[in-house]
Amino acid sequence: MGPQDNWDEKLEELEDRLLDAMDDPPSFLQKLKKIPRSLRLIGFGAVLALIACALLYALGRVDAATMVLPDPLCALLGLLALPWVLAARLGGAAWGPLLFEHTVSAVTISLPLALLRRVWPGCLGGGDVKFLAAAGLWLGWAVVPAFLLATLAAGAWSVAGVAAGRLRPGVQFAFGPFLCAAAVVALFGSEEFIGWFYGGML
Repeated sequence: MGPQDNWDEKLEELEDRLLDAMDDPPSFLQKLKKIPRSLRLIGFGAVLALIACALLYALGRVDAATMVLPDPLCALLGLLALPWVLAARLGGAAWGPLLFEHTVSAVTISLPLALLRRVWPGCLGGGDVKFLAAAGLWLGWAVVPAFLLATLAAGAWSVAGVAAGRLRPGVQFAFGPFLCAAAVVALFGSEEFIGWFYGGML
């Protein structure tokens, strides 16, 4: 019996105990218990993805309107990493590599950018750095290529805006919408995204 089989048995036992502890468990819980765990994990992941997309949409809209990425929304995005990592663990991933990936990704993306802001004030907003730290906890290794994709998209948009006369050179604009859009791309294509980016570096 492998580690995953043992983990599945413990979860089954925990679910049975929770249902037994209820005098009259709701019918939807009993029906949910009959659904295969693989399908339940897919549903759980889909719900988390919808919540993440809603948060990213809200963050992008607020930043586009105010040039500010609110700390509470960034914190919620970071907290979303907890159930996201749990879902990956239930899917068979090991705790050690999961925690290492998501923690190191958050530090790797946010610390250098925070230091860059000290050396080059105005190059990046503080909210952008906090957002990327939260996104690193959530996206793992995919956060670095997501940041580069957002940077390229923002650069192309600014060049096109200056060429079309909609932007003046040197005028700051919101970077958050590009970060949020890139995070969505990384969310729905993380494996391909990671393979494309890191594979090209090896």
